[in-house]
Amino acid sequence: PYGITEIGEEVFLKNQYLQKVDFPSTLQKIKRQAFQETSIKTMVFPQELKEIGESAFGKCENVIDVVIPDSVNVLKEYAFSYCINLKTVKLSKALKTIEKNVFFMTGLEIIEIPCNIEKIGEWAFGNCKSLKRVKVFEGVKEISACAFKNCSSLKTIEIPRSVKNIDASAFSNCPELTIIALTGSRAEAYAKENGINCESK
Repeated sequence: PYGITEIGEEVFLKNQYLQKVDFPSTLQKIKRQAFQETSIKTMVFPQELKEIGESAFGKCENVIDVVIPDSVNVLKEYAFSYCINLKTVKLSKALKTIEKNVFFMTGLEIIEIPCNIEKIGEWAFGNCKSLKRVKVFEGVKEISACAFKNCSSLKTIEIPRSVKNIDASAFSNCPELTIIALTGSRAEAYAKENGINCESK
């Protein structure tokens, strides 16, 4: 109902009858595991939402697409992990970090990392077997350990000059990967150091 500002921890945990939620416009926080392992298919987040908690929508296997409004500045660990049919995500322009395991083992196919994000956390997109293309925009600074590990279908990732730190394991077991990087950038050097195909421009 209108006036609610937060949905508490585990409120709808494992509720298999829950398929749709109409969030009130006043909602600001969705807490830990609030909708984990539900049958929710569609969700439209309100424009006042600030925080999506740890595993809030983890293992929601019917979710296909998610638009995270630009009001959200906290997206906690495992928030959408194991959403195996999640194909598309639009990230908030207020986020600074994609925390670890946020989209672990989802069905994402393409993802764009906007310029406001500074760090892609550990295993953030790990085990996303359907992920094919990633575009990282200028402004991102760090790609953490195993961030894209085991993304076995990943063909290209565009990495801008702003990225200065890339963990050695960030792209482990991505056999089809080509890194698209600027000449003289850290990404170009990283590709050469780790035997990854690189297209310089």
